[in-house]
Amino acid sequence: MLVADKIQSMDFSEKIAKNMEKRRKLLGLSLEKLSKNADLSVSVINKLKSGDSKNIRAETLYKLSLALKCAMDELVE
Repeated sequence: MLVADKIQSMDFSEKIAKNMEKRRKLLGLSLEKLSKNADLSVSVINKLKSGDSKNIRAETLYKLSLALKCAMDELVE
């Protein structure tokens, strides 16, 4: 399944939240450090973490995947 197809899924933001937290903890990153590494604001990271971000831009997902050292599709599976 392509990333674009996964984005259309109803529980997309919840999957990102779960996988982001798993990777963040695995790498030992604080929310602030993840924010800095991904060049995203702490408020964006908190929205992603809570699963409240319903319109996630591809650029945001890309930055997050780089900071978490994983492929974009790993965040949405």
